[in-house]
Amino acid sequence: MNGDDEQALAETGLPSPPAGLREASAVLWDAVASEFALEAHHLAVLEQALRERDRAEVAEAIIAAEGEYVHDRYGAAKAHPALAVARSSRLAFSRLIRELALHDDVDPQCGQPIAGFASAIPAACSGMSAPWNNSRNGSSERWVEVRVCYKFTAILHTDFFQLGDIYLERNRQFIVPCYFALGSAAPCG
Repeated sequence: MNGDDEQALAETGLPSPPAGLREASAVLWDAVASEFALEAHHLAVLEQALRERDRAEVAEAIIAAEGEYVHDRYGAAKAHPALAVARSSRLAFSRLIRELALHDDVDPQCGQPIAGFASAIPAACSGMSAPWNNSRNGSSERWVEVRVCYKFTAILHTDFFQLGDIYLERNRQFIVPCYFALGSAAPCG
């Protein structure tokens, strides 16, 4: 951290945007840094993501000025080299932002009815009614819980034997690895 970063951190409690970011990326840095508690490794990923965003913007400006095609020495049209830079930078930005997992809090839409599906949870799937929670018994591990209630409707009905609807409930929890903490004693943040 340089002196300006330390001063900004001391005054606001937030890290200042890295030098060299374009204005829109610096605004995005401030918005993310003020909304989420980011550790040093998160800030490094955020910085790289925003640099990729800036690189894509520069490439797209070049394409807007020069066109999507250029002519080689034989006069044949070919894709502008900046198209590949813009595409790869947008992809890298998306992947790096996704790597930050800034959406790990409980989603307010969880547990809400989904349009086109029954709004009531069948009594046979009582586990579906449990409250959603993003903590796992105090563990610092990141995890995802998946709850599914399958409905099977019998297609064969006779006067002597009727099955009706059959429900099958499944709940699973998956631990999400923290790739930044591998080989270190630091918890996954």
